[in-house]
Amino acid sequence: RRAQGPLLPRNADRCAVATAGLAAPLCAYAVPTTWNYTGVCEGGACGLVPGITGELSGNPGAFGPSNELNDYFFLFGDLTSYHFNVGGYEFSGTHGDGAYQLDSSGNIVGGTMTFSNILALEFLGVGAATWSIIDTDCSFFKGCSNTQAWGSGSYTKVPEPTTLSLLGLGLIG
Repeated sequence: RRAQGPLLPRNADRCAVATAGLAAPLCAYAVPTTWNYTGVCEGGACGLVPGITGELSGNPGAFGPSNELNDYFFLFGDLTSYHFNVGGYEFSGTHGDGAYQLDSSGNIVGGTMTFSNILALEFLGVGAATWSIIDTDCSFFKGCSNTQAWGSGSYTKVPEPTTLSLLGLGLIG
């Protein structure tokens, strides 16, 4: 019986490692991330909207499937914030309408989301996206008449620093 004493901690360690290994894929998507976006106008009212820059931040898997960044409901969604500069006009908020599909590395690989009922940002592959602005009631661009513009761009993905700090502390521990 004395030989079983040292085996218990080893078995407990093995169980802890196995649990962490099995849980890692589930946590891979649950990393708060910011996607910085830049796009140029290719058609429509490029004089008003020569390009867009901005960012969207979210916590994939917080609500709904862990392999997407979604925001379908006003109070529930993975999107935590967005801020865009569209041809000198700025708008920001915390809710969009739609969803983006993510790969195992947290890259956006498809999907579309609309922000402030004005900017639609559609991703067609990793890092690349098309965008369109439709302002039919002229609430965004003052004095306009059915302003429409579209273009393409790309994003860079930045994990949130707090998450990286906690991961580092966990690895040290």
